[in-house]
Amino acid sequence: MEKIIYEKVGERLKYARELRNISLEKAGESVGVHKSTILRWERGNTEKFKIPTLEILASLYNVNPAWLMRI
Repeated sequence: MEKIIYEKVGERLKYARELRNISLEKAGESVGVHKSTILRWERGNTEKFKIPTLEILASLYNVNPAWLMRI
């Protein structure tokens, strides 16, 4: 199994969120976290992604969850 590169996941999260014009606040509300947490994830500053959380964000952003996690 390959290591997840969290910076790349964060870049994709930010790209997809901005593409859909979704605010940090709305993204955070959708998964029950503060907007600063979404920002940390987008910057790759954490390794605390949970798969169900990424699936919710992928659905909100209308992208495939596998694309978010692709190495």
